[in-house]
This record gives sequence, C-alpha cells and structure tokens, in this order.
Amino acid sequence: MQAEAQRQQEQKERKIYKISYIVPFRRGGVTFIEKNWTEGFLIITDKYVAFISKDKKIDAKIELENITGVGRPEKNPQKMPGSMEFILSIDYNDEGTSATALISSSKEVIDEIGYVLEEKLGLKEKIRLSFEERRILMLLYQGINSPKDIAEIMNITESRVSELLIELINKGLVDTTGKLTMRGSKIVSEMFTKGAELERISYELAKTLELKYTEVAKSTIEILAERGFLPRSREDAVNKPLEEWLNALVEYLNPIGLVSDVEIHVNRLTKTIEIKHINSKQAALVETLYSMYNVCVDIFTHVVSQFIIQYFGYLPRVINVSTKGSDLMITLEVIEPLPIL
Repeated sequence: MQAEAQRQQEQKERKIYKISYIVPFRRGGVTFIEKNWTEGFLIITDKYVAFISKDKKIDAKIELENITGVGRPEKNPQKMPGSMEFILSIDYNDEGTSATALISSSKEVIDEIGYVLEEKLGLKEKIRLSFEERRILMLLYQGINSPKDIAEIMNITESRVSELLIELINKGLVDTTGKLTMRGSKIVSEMFTKGAELERISYELAKTLELKYTEVAKSTIEILAERGFLPRSREDAVNKPLEEWLNALVEYLNPIGLVSDVEIHVNRLTKTIEIKHINSKQAALVETLYSMYNVCVDIFTHVVSQFIIQYFGYLPRVINVSTKGSDLMITLEVIEPLPIL
C-alpha cells in the first residue's frame, strides 16, 4: 500500500518533455560523433532523469545525484544535423567515468528543462540584480519590450537599456528576442511575492509604530495633567486660546527631546491645525509612511490629538503630510465631535 502511494506520488511529480537526444554524446573524453539523434522523451523526477525513445525503450537512466552539471542552452552550437533549434548538455558520472548527454528541442522546452534540473539539483546561482535590471524585468513582464519605451519610462538612454538587456540575456533571464525566459518569469514572480510580503510587513510595522505613539501620547497628557501643566477640566481649557495650550505643549516637551523647533497655526475657518517642524530629521520618513500607508509617526502630532480629544471632545485626524526641504508640515482636521457617553 505504501509502495503504491509512493509510486503514485512519483508519477504526479515527474515531468515529461518531447525531445531529441544523444546519450552518451561524450564519455571519458571520447566523443561519439557517429551517433545520431534519437527522437523520444526526457522524464525528470526527484530521483532521476530518463531518456526514452519513441518505441518506449529506456536508453539511459541517470540518478540526480550523479549529475555534475547542466550546460547553458545553446543555439545548435555545432550545427549538428538532426538536432532541433536549441541544445542543452547534461554532465554526469557514469560508473566512475565522466560523461555528457545532449538534448535538443525548442527554445521554450530547453529553457524549462535547464531551469527544472538546476532547481532540483540545487545548482541555481544566486542572481544579483541591480535596481535598473529589476525595473526592466518588471516592464518586460508587463509586455513593454521596446527599448525606446523602456528608456522613456526609466528616464535613461536607449544605449543604457541595450547594455542592461545584454546583461539580462547573459544571466539567462531574457532571450535574444527580448522576452523573459522561464527563469526570468520565475524571478519576477518571486519579486512580486516577496514584494507583497515585505509590503504587508512594512504596513504592520508602521501601524504598530503609530499605535505605540498614540499610547505614549496618552501617557504624556496624563502625566502633564497630574503635574498641573494642563487644564484641570474641559471648562478650564477654553479659558485660553488653543494656540496657547499647543505652544505650551511644545515648551513642556522640548526639554525631553520630543519636539524642537515647531510652529503651530490654528485655522478656525477650516477647523484645521497646521504643525510645522523646522529642520526635522524625520521629515522624509514621516511623509513616506503617510503617503504609503496613511499612518502618522510624528509623536507631537499624537500628543496634540490626545490633548484635543481629552479637553475639547473632538477627534482629530491627519489629512495631509508634506515636506519642503527638511521642513515637515502636518495638517490635522478637527471637525468631528466625539459622542457623549
């Protein structure tokens, strides 16, 4: 029962390709030039590769552990009669002697065979890609393969695009027609998958940081209130303009480094509060996280929000974050009253 289940699993996992082959083409340094191509099939499993002729004769069965190398697909390098468009070599150990088999088929089939074998054998090299190379792969994946269009989108010269395409061809990710190979498509898929995962993680981290700032802001308001720096009640809060209270917050928080050079403007007509941090070291980070994830990681903005919630009964929300040089501008809207409990 177990043997049958194992056999069914192997049947499910194996891959079959229609090819022509010469096996062995070379053995122990001797090339069998008189051998002709045999039409048949290549079967790849997790344990072996098998060369089978059209009449179902097994001409060779090579254990994966005996395969020592997989050559790069070549366009019929020796113009061998009887071969198809592309040729791939497989080096292996044959009873202690080095040997080589040749397979031939269409570009797509040969490319896939090479990729599958390298994957099963763990021969795939870690391909290093520059930012420009990654962008070109993404554009090719989207069907944009004109060097002129790529150059315009990437804001580089067409000659630079040609250089990058040659690099990608040499890495086996793009063919000579400008289309992604199977390996190239696989890498783009991995880029999408990893990108989505990193995006999810980044979003969760940004949200966690925002929530942490909210908790710190609540504690800050509570401590300042306990020590008498803030109004005792909502009724006391309206005895001074909001700008005075917010500027007082800046004064209280400056010595402990939560804020430094800040300008505050309350616009009663639009019911907004504009907070400007001058020469902020966090300007780019705060703007980027807001534009990407709609979160605000400016601690002072959260302190202002908690102050308004507690003493004025309004629920502020950030409606804009922008930068100008190293200056950071954050706009809060305070038009939504909290429900009375």
